[in-house]
Amino acid sequence: MSYVFDYIVRYFILLCAASVIYVISIQRFKTNKKMSICMILIVSATLFLSVANIIEDFSKDNCLPVLATITSWIGYTIRPTLVFLFIILCGTKLTKKQTLLTAIPLVINLIILSGAFIPGIKTYVYRLVYSEDSTHLNFLGGPLRYSSHVTAFIYLVWIIYLSIAKLRAKHFFHAVGSLVCALFIILAVVFETFLNDHADVYLINSTVAVTALEYYIFLYTEQTQVDSLTGLFNRETLFLDIERMGRSVTGIIEFDMNGLKYLNDNFGHTEGDRGIKTIADIAKKVAKKDMYIYRVGGDEFAVLAVNTSEEDIKEAIAQFNEELSKTPYYCSVGYAYRGNREMSFNELNKEAEKQMYKAKDEFYKNSPFERRVIK
Repeated sequence: MSYVFDYIVRYFILLCAASVIYVISIQRFKTNKKMSICMILIVSATLFLSVANIIEDFSKDNCLPVLATITSWIGYTIRPTLVFLFIILCGTKLTKKQTLLTAIPLVINLIILSGAFIPGIKTYVYRLVYSEDSTHLNFLGGPLRYSSHVTAFIYLVWIIYLSIAKLRAKHFFHAVGSLVCALFIILAVVFETFLNDHADVYLINSTVAVTALEYYIFLYTEQTQVDSLTGLFNRETLFLDIERMGRSVTGIIEFDMNGLKYLNDNFGHTEGDRGIKTIADIAKKVAKKDMYIYRVGGDEFAVLAVNTSEEDIKEAIAQFNEELSKTPYYCSVGYAYRGNREMSFNELNKEAEKQMYKAKDEFYKNSPFERRVIK
């Protein structure tokens, strides 16, 4: 019973976080299957690792070297696996090939740590020896045991890379969430590496579980700011950013898809969605560093240009039109630039709309598409 009590006390926070994550993952399984599976795997692995840690303590206290060796091996293999699962959770768009490549360090780590079961090699990994009074087992670590921590560090670098990619995509909240979570895991890895000479410090499993829950909260919050179809910021975020960036907005671009009604009526809404997403992807591709793109309606988009020159705005529009010409889709684009900072945002927005609707009128004059009429 003492080991059960010790387990509850040591891993109380982990048990609480695990309960919350299981409930959330089950509730959202149908809407986001991949995220739910990752969360369930992370929690299950952390709970399994925590039980292995207690069994390891029991086997050391009761002089069971084989069981102690096995549970230590489980610990060293699962710890980097937890960070790997966190990467899969962060890298929601990783391809199957990228996922398999990311798993290579895990395989190498597994091979190295398996040396703990091979005579003549295990001294370089770790071994358990009897104490002088033969009342318990002592852990003697070798240099190869750091393979687990090196693998974890490799994955943490990958997490930071994913966070930087999110920053480039201007998903700041998501990127900050990833970086904060990565920092917590880095600290856990460092502490467990340098304060774990006797294999009695267990930080990584609980830290990964708690940071996974934190990351989910970050991600869920960001989803309220992002359009689910295109990955662009939504209308609500546009209004927030207008207030936040204020006078630093030097220009606005507005573009509206042409012929969406024709696509929906003749080819179905799936084709219409494909067209909207294609246009959004092109906009993301050609946008300059300080341009923020929003989907403000069904086929309506806006771009805030922050401290951007008119030349850069024109260049971005030209690149957009060039890329769009390679697709079967059409857009009308208008922009406005305020060289005079006294011009209000409403005036700026009205001018961009005026130019966009002027381009739309020209398009439908020479197009077989039926124009959508708003009654």
